[in-house]
This record gives sequence, C-alpha cells and structure tokens, in this order.
Amino acid sequence: MATLSELKELAQKRREANPEAAQLRQRLAKLIVKNEIKKLIQNAAWPTQSEAAKFLDIHRGTICRAIAEGKLETNGLKGRLCQIDPVSLLKFHKEREQRENAKIERKIPD
Repeated sequence: MATLSELKELAQKRREANPEAAQLRQRLAKLIVKNEIKKLIQNAAWPTQSEAAKFLDIHRGTICRAIAEGKLETNGLKGRLCQIDPVSLLKFHKEREQRENAKIERKIPD
C-alpha cells in the first residue's frame, strides 16, 4: 500500500510528464463547477409561468400578458423554458393586490 507522500509524488510526476493534460483537466473541472453554479442561480426560485399562476391563483394567460406588457421580467427564454424573476413577480402581485383592494373599497358604501 502506497503512503500519502508516495501518491503525491506519483501525481506530481504524472503532471510533469503531461502538463497540458493536467491543465485541461483543471480547466474542465472549473468549467463544470462554474456551469453548476450558473444552473443553481438560474433555477433558484425562478418559477415557470404555470407555477407563478398557481402561486398567485390566477390564469396562466394573465401571466403571459404581464410578460408581454413588460410587467414581469423573465430569463428571456420562450415557452416552457421561460422563468420569471421572483422580485418582479412579487412587485406584480403587490400592484395587483392594491388594484383589487381599491376596487373593493370603491364598492363598499361608507
């Protein structure tokens, strides 16, 4: 059984024998990690149109219309890949809620 120092020496000799391959492996590992982080950031709490509609208890068409009107920010993709920025979804919800409350207040006599 090889000791830790022997394994380190072996790895060093291998890197010295083929430095380009070692560099390529390191770059590939960095790209993989970077890509995974990007995926996490992109997918973290960015709901689809259907998920947003369910969350707000409204029709998906209302969400699509809000996107088309620029009231909701998205990841820029179309169809099923479209995801909505959670911050803009919250703003949209608050504005919608305020309009609904204003309508109710107008209907209630003093």
